[in-house]
Amino acid sequence: MRKLLILCFIFPALCVAASSSSIPTNQENGQRDLEKKILISNDNKEIAISHLARGDAHLQNGELEIAISAFDKALTLDNSLDIALLHRALAYGYNKQHENAITDLNEYIKRNPKSSLAYTKRGLNNLQIDNVFEAVKDYQRAIELDKNNAEAHDDLGVIYVQSGKLDKAINYFRVALLIDPEYIQAWHNIAMANLIKGKHDTALEQVDRALALRSDDANALLLKSVILESMGEIELALKYKKLATELQ
Repeated sequence: MRKLLILCFIFPALCVAASSSSIPTNQENGQRDLEKKILISNDNKEIAISHLARGDAHLQNGELEIAISAFDKALTLDNSLDIALLHRALAYGYNKQHENAITDLNEYIKRNPKSSLAYTKRGLNNLQIDNVFEAVKDYQRAIELDKNNAEAHDDLGVIYVQSGKLDKAINYFRVALLIDPEYIQAWHNIAMANLIKGKHDTALEQVDRALALRSDDANALLLKSVILESMGEIELALKYKKLATELQ
């Protein structure tokens, strides 16, 4: 002890160094508390991501309520996990909870204002609850952000078919198919628009393009039966109608 006192007297810096290394200061205690919080925070993020992955798996399997619950847990643990917000919106939409989907998409778009996909999905949910004006604005914004957004072009085409603007609708379907020639729904929709216009041969060719991509598409088979019936091919129409019914 005497030796230490002498050293402290002669070399005060040594004594300060010794005391600071053996007794934690308030600053060090604060740093340790912060490190603990960061560790807990990182644990929460990892658990949140695991809930996100579980939610995605259930969403893919069509288990929508379970998926939504998993996304809820992910966002409770990490509210900054935007992808969980987007995927919960998708699950809500598939589950016909369109208002909830729009609420999530509003928040997601606030955080990610340049997401063409989010505007497209909000447009779809607005369309499902007859907010047609809002849906059109969403789809138009989606295309402004990404001119190669085939889904937005196709959905806008559907709106114009419903409002009787067939030529405008067909133009949107054509763009969707230029972007993605394997977009089955767009082949179906453009065939429907041409059928309404009375262009049966064109409609038949287009629905056959859809069936070439997926021969067991019940909607395309049913549409083909309607087109054939309108062309007077009653027996053949019944054959395709039967096939469609068996697949539904």
